Amino acid sequence: TRKLPATYAIFCGRTDRQVEIRGRWKKNRAGKIVHVYIDVEQLYDDAAVASTLCLGEPVKYVLKDGIQISDAWFFENVIPLIRARYIRDVRFCRVMGLGLLYACLKDDIMVPDNIRNRVKAAYQQLGLSEEQPVKKVL
Repeated sequence: TRKLPATYAIFCGRTDRQVEIRGRWKKNRAGKIVHVYIDVEQLYDDAAVASTLCLGEPVKYVLKDGIQISDAWFFENVIPLIRARYIRDVRFCRVMGLGLLYACLKDDIMVPDNIRNRVKAAYQQLGLSEEQPVKKVL
């Protein structure tokens, strides 16, 4: 549900305003929703709440030095449905593809078996000697 992230963020010290800023129902300044989207503090609040919702801490995933895997391979083999939905957002798809590849190749992270098996099989076909081509940057 949507309540868990909001409740968790508030328990972690975020204000109601920070948690609710993305809500479409929120109105201010003569009831015009546009003012929520042009609020200069929104980017900070979004980042603050997003970092709170990253259990542990926020991370970034990158390919290890010397590993060559194309975006086309990620889009076709790792995140085909995400890519189909967000076809114009290459950067978002790259971020999601790297994170999911990392998770699929690390057995202690929960990933549905059908996705893990599909991604592992496609990765093995690349013939790379590296067991984990993605590194986690804190």
